[in-house]
Amino acid sequence: MSLPDSNHSLSDTALWDLLKLKAIVSHEQPPINIEVNRWYIRIVQGFAGWLAACFLVGFIGSAFSFLLFRDENAGIIASLGIAGCVIAYFIFKGQRQGDFIQQLGLAFNLCGQILLAWGLAQLFDFKGVDLYLSIFVFQTVLAFSQDNFIARLLSTWFAMIALFLALTKLDIANLSTAIAFVTFTALWLSDIRWRAHKSRWEPIGYGLAITLLMFSGKFFFDDLADEIVRDNRQQYISSALGYWLNQGVTYGVFIYLANTIRQTIAAPFASKTSVKLGLLCLLIIVVSYLVVGVSAAFLLLGVGFLKQNRSLVIGGAISLIGFISWYYYNLSWTLLLKSMVLIGFGLCFAAACYWLHLSATAKPLTWEVLKQKYRFNLPSKIIALIVLITLALINYTIFQREALLENGKVVLLKLAPVDPRSLMQGDYMRLRFAIERTVLDDTKSQDSKLSTLLDNMNQGTFIVELDGNSVATYKGIYTGDSLKEGEIKMQFRVRNSSLRLATHAFFFEEGTGDIYSKAEYGEFRVAENGELLLNSMRDKDFNILGLNRPEN
Repeated sequence: MSLPDSNHSLSDTALWDLLKLKAIVSHEQPPINIEVNRWYIRIVQGFAGWLAACFLVGFIGSAFSFLLFRDENAGIIASLGIAGCVIAYFIFKGQRQGDFIQQLGLAFNLCGQILLAWGLAQLFDFKGVDLYLSIFVFQTVLAFSQDNFIARLLSTWFAMIALFLALTKLDIANLSTAIAFVTFTALWLSDIRWRAHKSRWEPIGYGLAITLLMFSGKFFFDDLADEIVRDNRQQYISSALGYWLNQGVTYGVFIYLANTIRQTIAAPFASKTSVKLGLLCLLIIVVSYLVVGVSAAFLLLGVGFLKQNRSLVIGGAISLIGFISWYYYNLSWTLLLKSMVLIGFGLCFAAACYWLHLSATAKPLTWEVLKQKYRFNLPSKIIALIVLITLALINYTIFQREALLENGKVVLLKLAPVDPRSLMQGDYMRLRFAIERTVLDDTKSQDSKLSTLLDNMNQGTFIVELDGNSVATYKGIYTGDSLKEGEIKMQFRVRNSSLRLATHAFFFEEGTGDIYSKAEYGEFRVAENGELLLNSMRDKDFNILGLNRPEN
């Protein structure tokens, strides 16, 4: 028997068929053992690539540290940045595309971009439209040339940030959002044309999606722009004109998208489907005007559904929830009003679902149909009942708290000194009240029977007397006797032999901590049964410094 010459290669299947033909083997070919590169191995390989690149960059940086912070060496720094990007280009173009090599190239790519941006910033003295436009052009070139998904995505994102800063320098920053809307929509709606070059255009499209969300949500960029371009700003159009120009472009994009969807499903212009698309588009425009950023989320959802792109749909859905939640959190409304708004939205969604059901089936949505469709068994009924009871209790508690803040008796408690290092912690301040110490000192007196009383309770009520300014003075523990004129009850808790009132924290808006450094009194609203809520902080002249609520 003779086998083919060793210079000729055979596939595994062809070789097995030949061996079977020669009666060397008789059974079927066993499955080929393909080595699978597990995800955790890929992560370790990628991390190793970054680690190797960091050590290499650290070595180069320490060797050339004398160049980095000198203006006269800006050209050398920029050249080093270009060299890093060139090295990354050849790494990405190499035949071996393992995770280690790819991440090593990405590290070189990002390091080169940082060095180039630093060099250009020194050349342009960290200001000027030319600086940001130069970075925009360079990042655009990288987005098209670097053969790596993450590198292209990041370069697209960086390019749009640079364009945003350039437009901000010209005081037309609103146009950056409009540009992001137009470029994102134009790119994804023409995906059929670039499908053959998907590896190049798809990461650019996702980079535009990230930019669109961040520009629309005004995350990070407003403060960055004010810090970088606060000097020598050139105003070309008014802020109002720029705002409405941006809004007009945004609304135009949605109208174009709705028309594209109509054409895709071949719906006549005057059909019911077209009318529904128009009403939906109008609703999105109205909501987008009220809620910052939600227009970008709706655009991602619309394009994602049209192009059956799961990533865009998921990103749009998460962004929509995030933007609406952020808007809800920042509303200067009471919790009761917010709850009523949520109930209203729930009813609107229920009506929309019912309308869609009628449009699809032309049959009424009866209880029998619901039972057949959703199968309301006993566990489902129990869960639904628990949810309803929980929501009812929560809303009743909110109603009680709002009523107390509105109608409760005003009582001012003197603040006690606290450690200044921990007075301000993030966006709230830690509080202590002088009356707490007074109560504890009273219980420790030799002739007082209150010490034993407090040892045997975890909560109770004490009595205070109010002066003309509603400042409270401790009168004693409430034991059930009738109150005198000018006296009211206040509830307390005992934790670890310490007396606690309703709260020891006052929340305020970030960046306004200096206002509350003048606080001398905490204003409580107290109910007839002694229940109390912290309402505001007041200074030594009893002026209100701020409220302990979202409208603060």
